[in-house]
Amino acid sequence: MEKNESGTAVAAARSAAEGKIGAEAASRAGHNPNLKGIVHEVMVKDRYNADPRRLLDGSEAILAKSPTAVRDDVLIMRDGRVVGRMQLKDTPASAGDVIRRVQSKQYAGTRLCGTEETVQAYDRCAAAARGKPVTQKMTSTGISSDDTARVAIQTIGDGAGKLTAQMVGKVAASSGAAGAAVSGGLAALTSGVQLLEGDIDGSEFAGNVADAAVKGGLSAAGASVAGTAASAGVATVLAGTAASPMLPAIAGVAAALGAGAAIAGGWRRSSATRSAPSPRESPAWSAMSSRTLALRSAVPSMRPPISCAAVSGGSEGGRRGPQAPGNTRRLRVCSQKNHYRNLSEKSSYLPEQFALTWFMM
Repeated sequence: MEKNESGTAVAAARSAAEGKIGAEAASRAGHNPNLKGIVHEVMVKDRYNADPRRLLDGSEAILAKSPTAVRDDVLIMRDGRVVGRMQLKDTPASAGDVIRRVQSKQYAGTRLCGTEETVQAYDRCAAAARGKPVTQKMTSTGISSDDTARVAIQTIGDGAGKLTAQMVGKVAASSGAAGAAVSGGLAALTSGVQLLEGDIDGSEFAGNVADAAVKGGLSAAGASVAGTAASAGVATVLAGTAASPMLPAIAGVAAALGAGAAIAGGWRRSSATRSAPSPRESPAWSAMSSRTLALRSAVPSMRPPISCAAVSGGSEGGRRGPQAPGNTRRLRVCSQKNHYRNLSEKSSYLPEQFALTWFMM
């Protein structure tokens, strides 16, 4: 895939990954209006297992058997033994209820974690809590409640809520940043080789990287927005049917690929237009200009009488000549006969040479 299409690949890969997460959550909890909580659990599990450090410590995260476990949502396993436990929260609107459970020691012995918004709400409630002190801290999983809610909507449709501009804006921004980083990085590698070999200079290197980064960022952002809308729409249509929860994800990937390719193609055409040389910068124009200057120097007085017709009312033949007042715009009307007559009298240049000289003057 070309570097100017890597942004599209980033968005399509994200749509596919989120489709897998949503399908796993739906298979665990069904068409649950609170599916975003299960989506959060699957996200945390997958992120933990994708961390390269798992290759060193040999641990693995698994979901608890029950989706409604009282204390533990995710278990950390090593050699068949439980070595860690996590209680996950995606409830920024009900942080006060979590505080009461913490005060009653319901989550003692497990690590309490929440989405970014849930942690903020929990800290505010903990600071204002009365009665028993709140001693258990909540750690952020680095996942936004907007993302968990969006993936739930993309999986089961509007039964999980409605897409908001904030949700769409976040996915566009994060995908755009990732697309720009990947595209710019690939451009830096390829242009770096060209720079070392002397094929381009430093300014061209910087321009190539910047162009690829912007192109990749725009295509990734647009593709993610299109994929989100397509998945949510298909999920809403299929809600209540026995259709596979992967179908919305497939629709989202297809929409992301199409939108990303369209944006990247438009950028390529725009870049080609911006970088196209002006006619006056072309070698042919330069050669023509040089020849004309030489002709001017050789025949400085060769300027045949030309009849003019004013656009604003003059007639050919000179009734209202070039110096007549009021002729703000004129169209020079030059007859080939006059060219030939003056050429035969004053110069031995070919007619086309003379015409070129007059055009450049």
